[in-house]
Amino acid sequence: MYFSIIIPAYNAGKTLNRCIDSILAQTFSDYEVIVVNDGSTDNTKTIIDNYSGSNSKILAVHKPNGGVSSARNEGLRHAQGEYIVFVDSDDEVTQSYLESFYKTGYDCIVTGVTVLKKQTTRTEVPDKISEIEKSGFAAFINEYSHHSYIRGPYAKAFRHDIIKNCNLQFDEEMHWSEDYLFLLKFMEKSDKILLLNQSNYIYYAPEVDSKYKMGIREYMSGVFKVEKSLLKLGNCPEALNLNRDWHYITFASNIKAVSLTVKFKMFFSYFKNKIWEAFPKECTWDRFKRMTGLFRITLN
Repeated sequence: MYFSIIIPAYNAGKTLNRCIDSILAQTFSDYEVIVVNDGSTDNTKTIIDNYSGSNSKILAVHKPNGGVSSARNEGLRHAQGEYIVFVDSDDEVTQSYLESFYKTGYDCIVTGVTVLKKQTTRTEVPDKISEIEKSGFAAFINEYSHHSYIRGPYAKAFRHDIIKNCNLQFDEEMHWSEDYLFLLKFMEKSDKILLLNQSNYIYYAPEVDSKYKMGIREYMSGVFKVEKSLLKLGNCPEALNLNRDWHYITFASNIKAVSLTVKFKMFFSYFKNKIWEAFPKECTWDRFKRMTGLFRITLN
C-alpha cells in the first residue's frame, strides 16, 4: 500500500460524497481511504458505511466525538500506507492529486492549494520546484509559513514510518494551529522535503466563522507550543512573529461586543495589557499597525 488517505468527518453529510468521489477518481490506484466518523449526528455514518460496503479501498471508522485532531490520530492508528495524506471532508482533490506525490527519496512532499470562497477563487502555489535539505528547513518555514498550504495538513504527503517511529500525533488539547504544530514536529524528524509548484487540492473556505472559542490560557499555550518547535528548526524570525500575531489577533477577534468600535477598543486594551506585557521589546509601531490590519481581516 503506497498511500493512506485519512478523512476526518464530523456532520459532513452535505460535502462528504463530493470529497470521497474525487478521491475515487484518482489516476493513481495504490491507496486506501480511511474515513473517520467523529461522532456525527447527521447522515455521515450512513454515507461512510455505504462507500465502505461497496468499495474495498475504503475503511469506515466510527468513534465518539473528540475533535478533528482526535479523528486524525485515530486514522493514523489504522493506516497501512507508506505515505500519509490528509483530506478534509468538505474539500476535494483533482484526479492527479496522488500521482503528484508519487516521488521517491523525500520525507514530505508539499504542493499548493486552490481556495474557493463564496464567488472568488484563489490559487496559492510555491514559486518553483525545490528540494529542501534539513539545513534549509528554517529558511523554508520562514519564507512560506504565511501560506495556507504550509500551515494545514492537506496538500502534503508524509512518510508514514517517520510518524510511526517517532510517535507523532496531532495535539488534541489544541484547537488552533494544531495542524501547523504537527508539520513542525514532523520536520524536526525529517531530512528532505520536496516543494512542488502545482495545485491539486481544492479547499472550500467556510462561509460561517467556525473558530473554536477559547480563553487566553489556551491560546497562549498554542503560541508557545508552536514557538518551541519553530525555535528547534533554527533562525526563522518571520515565522515566529506571524505565529504570535495570528494567535493574538484571532483571540482578540473572538471578543464578544455589541459594536466594532467596542471591539477595537477592547483590542487596543488587549494589545497594551497582554502583548506589550509579554513582548515589550517587539511592540513597535509598525508591528501594531500590522496586527491592526490582521485584526480588520478577521472581521470580514
